[in-house]
Amino acid sequence: MKTILFVLFILFGINSIFSQDTIRFLNNTIKVVKVTEINIDDIKYKRFDNLDGPLYVSSKNEIESIKFSNGLVETFKVTEVKPQAIVTATTSISPVATNQNTSFEKIVIIDKTKLMHFGKPMGESRLLRVINNYPESEKKTLMMKEYSNMKSFKKKQYLYGFVGLGAGVALPYIGMMASLVTSDATPVLVGLMGGVSVGITGAIIAHSNKQKRIKKKIEIATIYNN
Repeated sequence: MKTILFVLFILFGINSIFSQDTIRFLNNTIKVVKVTEINIDDIKYKRFDNLDGPLYVSSKNEIESIKFSNGLVETFKVTEVKPQAIVTATTSISPVATNQNTSFEKIVIIDKTKLMHFGKPMGESRLLRVINNYPESEKKTLMMKEYSNMKSFKKKQYLYGFVGLGAGVALPYIGMMASLVTSDATPVLVGLMGGVSVGITGAIIAHSNKQKRIKKKIEIATIYNN
């Protein structure tokens, strides 16, 4: 009888040993437990040496594997929580719209007489477009004032140029016709002298206004670049 009880005790002990579950944690800790529940995110178990004690809960992210009492081993894939990238939105405020005619690209001054913008010659019409798209009101007003002065010099340049040219041609012609009528050489001489004088004076004034016009154009480009 004692032998039978001893055998039963041994079998019960062996059964108890083999009915335990083993949890291996990621930090290499090993716990002998009795797993009661396996949920989506966690595992519930009791200590094998205190099955009537409290219920423990561990996250699956903490566990490497579980070896069950029947020999089955279940491993858990660790879900790595990657830090989310913080995207910083940077708003770039361009001084003007980003197209070829209005981008804030410095105006290149060549020989103090010509302007280049984006590698192309810059005329007065294009210069006006660039001024109109300039964002700073104070500098824009100043450039528009200089542009108006430039246009005024342009008008005077053409006016005196045409007047000088016209007078230089018309006065000699009128003198010649008067000499033909009067048979006197004086009118033609007066006409020639008057035409030459007015023509030269007109050309000088026109050239002076042209230089002033170019100077204003360079001043506008300098204001723009600064």
